[in-house]
Amino acid sequence: MAINAGPARYGRMAGTQISPRLDTSVRLRAADRGQQVALIVIGVAVLAHLPRERRTWQHAIMLAIGLAAAAGLAQESQARSLARLVAWDQRRNRQGGRG
Repeated sequence: MAINAGPARYGRMAGTQISPRLDTSVRLRAADRGQQVALIVIGVAVLAHLPRERRTWQHAIMLAIGLAAAAGLAQESQARSLARLVAWDQRRNRQGGRG
């Protein structure tokens, strides 16, 4: 006769079944947590290393120049649109309010 000891024995006595899946899911969550911690550590290391690289600074400067140029173009476009709107409004007012 086998001796029935351990958590499974007590689970059957209480009328519940202890699932082996619970143990597996706990292990998987622990593995996921470890993987997340590893990715965070790698990300922090990369971010700490980036400011020291010359290429990073070159890319940052190019991005700043590009954004400034795009902002300037957007302002010019807006100014031209506003000028067209003012001219249209003046023409409409000269014609006596007809559109």
